[in-house]
Amino acid sequence: MSAGGARYADGEGNEFWSKGASARLTLDGGKPQTCTLTDAGSPWADAKARGVGFRAVGNEPGWSVEVDRGDAPAMRVVLDYGQRRYDLPATQPFGDPATGEVGFRGDAGGAPVELRIRRAVCTDAMSGETFNASADLAVDGAHYRGCGRFLF
Repeated sequence: MSAGGARYADGEGNEFWSKGASARLTLDGGKPQTCTLTDAGSPWADAKARGVGFRAVGNEPGWSVEVDRGDAPAMRVVLDYGQRRYDLPATQPFGDPATGEVGFRGDAGGAPVELRIRRAVCTDAMSGETFNASADLAVDGAHYRGCGRFLF
């Protein structure tokens, strides 16, 4: 980012630098994350505008997953508050008619990734927000639970 804008730093490797419609955030001296203002207003509206079919989020540590539409949809997984990302260009959908559970599985550079979705009321423990699906995400042996929405 070029000079100008507003910069805030605490001397411990945490820095926020904004200029116009973009910003850069560095936490604990890690890799800087670039953010850009969108017209969508929320990550859910932005995902829907990009054609995402399902989106889920979870807490402690913060994570999110987006699954596109289609027969072998792409999946994007963000873990540890954005510190780790997995992009799967194609996944294999699966389902269990008896339980109504659906899911997607694939491989991200040798790390197995599986998302299981159940249509059931799910309430985010931190925000209190209600969703129409629960989500169980497994990435390379680690498990994450959260809530999500079908966006179509």
